[in-house]
Amino acid sequence: MSWHACGLGDVVTLKRGHDLPDSQRQDGDVPVVSSSGITGRHSEPKAKAPGVVTGRYGTLGEVFYIEEDYWPLNTARHGFQRQPSTVRRLLSRERPAKLPERQGGCTRSEPQRAA
Repeated sequence: MSWHACGLGDVVTLKRGHDLPDSQRQDGDVPVVSSSGITGRHSEPKAKAPGVVTGRYGTLGEVFYIEEDYWPLNTARHGFQRQPSTVRRLLSRERPAKLPERQGGCTRSEPQRAA
């Protein structure tokens, strides 16, 4: 088997997560996933497993593989896999340390939305 360099977007289609204020969360078993990983639970999912979640802002450089239906928060980008076995193998391998030159900012701006 040979490996070639590619971006995460080459194997996963990413989109913005969903708002879910603490006041609207209901007790449940569904993981709520932010840019820093699973941060809580809710009663209903917004995305089907398996999925990939990475930071949109906040924590950048981390990628999480989610094996159950989940609720991706708006601090993250989440997606379905175009090549599921490839993504799982990549994320199970040893990953490099944080990307210090990217911490605290993002090279792609997000559109501003009215409150």
